[in-house]
Amino acid sequence: LPRNSYHLFLWCIFQCMKREEVEAAYKAQGLTTEYGYDVPGKVYEPHRHERTVLFTLAGSIRVKIENEVWKELHPGSEFVIGNEALHEGIVGNEGWEYIAAWNPEEEAKFGKPNDI
Repeated sequence: LPRNSYHLFLWCIFQCMKREEVEAAYKAQGLTTEYGYDVPGKVYEPHRHERTVLFTLAGSIRVKIENEVWKELHPGSEFVIGNEALHEGIVGNEGWEYIAAWNPEEEAKFGKPNDI
């Protein structure tokens, strides 16, 4: 169950949204999307790439940007990784199902983000 009213709000929104709806919402903003699933415990070593938006569909991941504290993403969470920000991640015990979205102009210029 959600831990507080904010998480309850996100949980309620997520329960009404399907993968296709999330992708359609990002595409309506002109972003390119990609569906992904990572196995439990997968580690993303520190790396950089252009701006990416992550939306968690199921499971969880802990993400750290630059020198900030670790943030855990749960279903319904949207997280933006800024341009060229050094970041890393560790997938939770239930794996991580997500939609990644980015600007197609950035992809044409810099290539597709290979990792979160």
